[in-house]
Amino acid sequence: MERRIVILEFCIAVILSITALCLMTVILRRKSLLKIWKQSPGLSLFLGSITLLVAFNGILSIEWIFFAFGLIENVPENTVLLIFTSHVAVLTSLLHNCTTIALFAHRIHCLLYPAKYAKKFNYIVIGVLGLFWVAGAITMTCVLIYSVIGNPNPVPEGCYSFNCTSAYTGAVRIVCTDVLIISVTCVLTLLGSYMIYLYHKYRKREYSVQERKTNTFTLYVFYVRFLCTTVPFFCEFMLSTIANIGLGKIIGPYGAVGALIDNLLKIFAYYLVTRPQKKVVSIASLNKLS
Repeated sequence: MERRIVILEFCIAVILSITALCLMTVILRRKSLLKIWKQSPGLSLFLGSITLLVAFNGILSIEWIFFAFGLIENVPENTVLLIFTSHVAVLTSLLHNCTTIALFAHRIHCLLYPAKYAKKFNYIVIGVLGLFWVAGAITMTCVLIYSVIGNPNPVPEGCYSFNCTSAYTGAVRIVCTDVLIISVTCVLTLLGSYMIYLYHKYRKREYSVQERKTNTFTLYVFYVRFLCTTVPFFCEFMLSTIANIGLGKIIGPYGAVGALIDNLLKIFAYYLVTRPQKKVVSIASLNKLS
């Protein structure tokens, strides 16, 4: 893995992270997460989780930059630090995926049953997904701790991501990638596809301004995620499984950049959809006022 390419990619990731956090700050100054929660709990959790995810990915990128420059010494103690931060980012990513499922499920419910038991449905979905995330987080943490204890080795030469450290054992790969990530990705893809079908089926229905904005944003979320995350993930999975080709070893930690591009585009889409509309005053109205 070329060191200069790795540093460049992580620098881009840091820039994307800072940009996304600045944009998120502007959004939350307009309306806090608490106010958004009162309107849509799923959307509030989605925005909160994506903010945490962007922050942790930025911190992780900075750590790897320091490691690449030798500011973080390659010793087992520092390996644990890098692995811990990577693990927190993975758990936050799983949380964000769960909130995305909740967001899609809420949209599907609203399209199928407008204004019927939406609040109760939200709490049920959030509760179920919350339990799933807690169970997944505990399982992943236990497996990782066991792997780290059994392999307290420094980061291998030329390694600049969690996937090539000694902690990324077969058990970690099976739990994280083969079970959790693939299953969650499939659920998100199926729900998103069904949501798009329902949206086009009921496109002639009269929606409020807020409902129309939420529908538009949710569609953007699905399209952006599908292009920036789902397609690259399955391409890499197929290449690594069938041809035993690891793209990360060739072009560096592109996943960090791709994930942050994905998150930045989602945040930017929400910013555009919810930005205040400028009031247009007609010339006739001005003449009346004068």
